[in-house]
Amino acid sequence: YSETQCTQIPAVGAPALTARPLPNACVLRTPSRSIGGLRMSFLGFNFDSLKSFGNMIVQCKASHILVTGPDSNAMCEEAKQLVMKSIDIPAGVGLEAAFAEVAMKVSSCPSASKGGALGSFGPGRMVPEFDNVCFSGPIGQVIGPVKTKFGSHLILVHERTGDAPEKKSGCG
Repeated sequence: YSETQCTQIPAVGAPALTARPLPNACVLRTPSRSIGGLRMSFLGFNFDSLKSFGNMIVQCKASHILVTGPDSNAMCEEAKQLVMKSIDIPAGVGLEAAFAEVAMKVSSCPSASKGGALGSFGPGRMVPEFDNVCFSGPIGQVIGPVKTKFGSHLILVHERTGDAPEKKSGCG
């Protein structure tokens, strides 16, 4: 942190005033960052606030299983059944683990090695059919088959940020 003197700066549209220092008692502690060897201070900006700001940005965290070929929809349905048989249906326990296990065995996407995990991404990063499901479909449920130019997908949306609170949970 560095100390910075406060300065009065006229508001937009206010009569022209010259900026003048406030009394010495007004000293702010502002974060400093080093960029390319230069030490920079940003008056009144709290870098920690970026963590909470991130919740306002729409992002989706999802996994998928990609099946290609002429019978991709039917193969997706079979993969979905494998996932559903591997979980405790009433409680939904083990859904993510079951999905990841089936993805490693069935998916033809390079993400299969990570259990189909795609990480977090924003709108417009995926093909439209996939995007629509990820940003408007239910959370915590296996969705699909979803047909795209790449094949048929099963999609599991883990979470979304930037949604209204009622959409953040798969329960209710």
